[in-house]
Amino acid sequence: MSNPLGNESGIGSPGDRNEYIEIYNSSNQPLNLGDYLISDGDAVDRFKIWDDTNLIAQNVVVGTLIIPPEGYVLVLDPEYTDTGDGVNYQPYYFGDSAVVVTVTNTTLGNGLSGSDPVMLIDSITFDTVSTYGTPQDTADSIPYDPGDGISVERINPLAPDREDNWNSCADSCTPGYRNSSYVCSIHIPPDRIEFRGLLEPGGNCEVKVEVVNLTQELIYNLTLQFYHSVYLSEPESLNLITNSVIPGPIMPQGGVDSTVINWFNLPPGIKQFRIIANESSTSRLVRIDDTPGQIVLNELMFADQGSGEWMEWFNNFNADCSLEIQLINGNDTANAGLVLKADQYLLMVEDSASMILNYPEILTNQCRIVEVDPWLSLNNYKDSLVITDLYKTVIDELSYEVSSWDQGISMERVNSMITSNNPQNWGKSVDPRGATPGQINSITVTANTSRGTVTVDPNPFSPDQDGVDERCLITVDLDFYPQRLDVNIFDVTGHKIKTLHQGQGRQNQVLIWDGTDNNYQLMPPGIYIIFINAESDDCSFQTKLTVVLAEKLN
Repeated sequence: MSNPLGNESGIGSPGDRNEYIEIYNSSNQPLNLGDYLISDGDAVDRFKIWDDTNLIAQNVVVGTLIIPPEGYVLVLDPEYTDTGDGVNYQPYYFGDSAVVVTVTNTTLGNGLSGSDPVMLIDSITFDTVSTYGTPQDTADSIPYDPGDGISVERINPLAPDREDNWNSCADSCTPGYRNSSYVCSIHIPPDRIEFRGLLEPGGNCEVKVEVVNLTQELIYNLTLQFYHSVYLSEPESLNLITNSVIPGPIMPQGGVDSTVINWFNLPPGIKQFRIIANESSTSRLVRIDDTPGQIVLNELMFADQGSGEWMEWFNNFNADCSLEIQLINGNDTANAGLVLKADQYLLMVEDSASMILNYPEILTNQCRIVEVDPWLSLNNYKDSLVITDLYKTVIDELSYEVSSWDQGISMERVNSMITSNNPQNWGKSVDPRGATPGQINSITVTANTSRGTVTVDPNPFSPDQDGVDERCLITVDLDFYPQRLDVNIFDVTGHKIKTLHQGQGRQNQVLIWDGTDNNYQLMPPGIYIIFINAESDDCSFQTKLTVVLAEKLN
């Protein structure tokens, strides 16, 4: 809305303070406006949360820069709530649950006009993400002035910025709800993606997908492309699975048709399953097995000492991730936005003020803080957490049970690439502060892997409770999927003291030995032998190597 009803000039004129820009998140993942800039070609602005309590709108969301999936955000002029000359004061009715934000400047850009383009810009790369008015083409008819009090609206939210994809609003304006001239040719509802069969690495499954025709015409021979990716919300690095054609006709105005594909040789872990058809795309997460993916639960404070309870997430991969998740603790649930840049930490906290007071070092670019309200209270001795996306796909899960725990000490993850529900992958923080929010865990152990080998790291190791080299990681890397994998530890007399794994394995299997036997008794210092046996129908692999359990290492 560049030409609001009323005078365009003069102190407090409605033609200035009632300008707005609407942004629509067409994806099924949340979008953080803090990662973007906006420009009208004359000035560049940053987005800012709306904190003016004089806003007359009870149905909107304020205090955040997160746009939910398929949600609207309204970028209001900072002076929108000023009384000004009293004409057309706060004239708009906003759509339910629309997010309201503003900008750091005193106007939108340099004050919008009918001839101004609008550009959404990535604040890191400075790439232009979306535009209005084809700023690269000054010879066409957009941007244009639709008339006093009338907004210019996009026809198809998934189609490019071009002349035939913009129109004058038939309802004057539609801030925060569907445009009056909205048209999108194909819709692929995420909840109509159905995975059939047993999901396991190396296995096969069927995937059924439904599509909806939103046009006024019959659709014939619609081609769908199917992809998967380890990145949970980014469209880059997609691996093609297959193509499929729906011959049709798909009836107009809501007609539905479907197709079924076969997905062979399923990869391990959590994957983004993406479908592209014409200008439309959608994605769902699918969990093949419990191999950790891009986002993992990394640290938990359930026995706090003044900071409030909290949990820490870590982004394993070199790519940003944005998800809307649900936390489940027994019968209690809470929703939260999980937005993480590459190698970044996110803290979900009960009380942000107490958290910052107790751990001021978390105020860095490497760490984000989100206050979850209502908070899911964590038991100090036994509890479980399940974290899913909005379609109930499990992102991570953890169950813990301890006989005693010190107040103010967090439970830390040993290795972010080992499954969460391995009890040996968690332990007490040995940091002097009792926790490491927003930083590398104090008991972290990482492994070096190489194709076709078995490695032990560190070697020697010393489980003496000093927080240094407490556990060793045994990494088995194979070039086949083992139907059976046995990993056992023997003492030098040939007695088997510990079974670390028995049964079906993975191509890349990472195991932890904490120096105890099968009765959880700590073994004495000495040399121990690790024996690995892996088998499939047409492959086998055997090897043994030594590991030294040492006294305290200097």
